[in-house]
Amino acid sequence: MKAKKVMQQCEQCGETFTIDFATANLSVQIARIHGKTIENRLFIEACPNCGKVHTVTSDDPKEWGNRKIPSPKKLMYGLTFSCLFVFLGIIAALFFAGRGIAVLWSWLFQ
Repeated sequence: MKAKKVMQQCEQCGETFTIDFATANLSVQIARIHGKTIENRLFIEACPNCGKVHTVTSDDPKEWGNRKIPSPKKLMYGLTFSCLFVFLGIIAALFFAGRGIAVLWSWLFQ
């Protein structure tokens, strides 16, 4: 599946250039409304002549080509497990700190 190419005229220098959805930088907006996932992509490309940045928004997956982004579900699972590991690490650190304080306490008052 081929990605869409959009011809854009630069506002600053007036030159025409192409924004290729397969190679342009992109930003992804994902919303979940009433159980339905809505995804919009913002493609960002600088003018090759003057460097002014131009953007094109697309919400049609057929235009995007085969370009993949991280799955929102995988991102949520990753954040959940990373928070869980941080929480477990804090518990382990507090446990061993308590054991160390108990050892010092027993040395001082024996």
